[in-house]
Amino acid sequence: MRLFTFGCSFTNYHYPTWADILGKQYEYYENWGQGGQGNEFIFNSLNECHVKNNITSDDTVIIMWAIIYRNDLYRDNEWLSGPKYQFDEADDPRGTFIKNIAFINAVKIMLESFGCKYYFLSLVPVDIDLLDLNQSKSTDLKDNISDIKNCYKQCLDVIRPSVYEIIFNYDWNSRKFAPKNYSTTKNRIDFHSSTAEHLEYLDAVLPEIQIDNSTRNWVQQVQEHLIQDPKGEDPFDLSRYRPWVRTFVKDDPPLWEMKPINRL
Repeated sequence: MRLFTFGCSFTNYHYPTWADILGKQYEYYENWGQGGQGNEFIFNSLNECHVKNNITSDDTVIIMWAIIYRNDLYRDNEWLSGPKYQFDEADDPRGTFIKNIAFINAVKIMLESFGCKYYFLSLVPVDIDLLDLNQSKSTDLKDNISDIKNCYKQCLDVIRPSVYEIIFNYDWNSRKFAPKNYSTTKNRIDFHSSTAEHLEYLDAVLPEIQIDNSTRNWVQQVQEHLIQDPKGEDPFDLSRYRPWVRTFVKDDPPLWEMKPINRL
């Protein structure tokens, strides 16, 4: 059994995500997620993955759809990573939604033609307004897309509730993710889900796939590592935090290793 996963940094990050948790339940696993990417990137990644791996009815594909306001760029032989909330007054929120839902629907059609099992997860609700994400402007999206949502209803109906809803209750700062006994007014060292929160999300939205006890114990080990005392360093300084988190791959045996995909 093979598993192929797709998404942004909530799928492939500096520490294990929902994809890595599920990967332990399969004989073979590839994580095609990449930080800062949007849904056009996911569409392209699935095409490339299928050409290279010939996805069949024996396989499972799981996608966590990204925020629709990202502009995916390919330059100098690579997909560019990083924050890309490049939505401005020249962009049209209705057109942005149409483009993104078309990518999602095209992927749905492709996966159904492969005959594989597939599941659609989501980082945030696909129709979320920029203002709801604490951005500086409103896109007034929800007032202008009811006809589009009706047109693509069958596609939208298969997308599971988002991380933003289930884990964060519409507030990225609503939950603590910080080292033990660390006294600070900040709530989180990172606004990405912790590994334990990724497991919580899977339990809530993807009960079809059972996570075994061995993997649950592994998640607990990883989580303990993430919140351990960072030896006097400020864990909220991301320039220090990210290399510090990566140190757990040097454990013997390593708790986790990132396996990069060789992309076009």
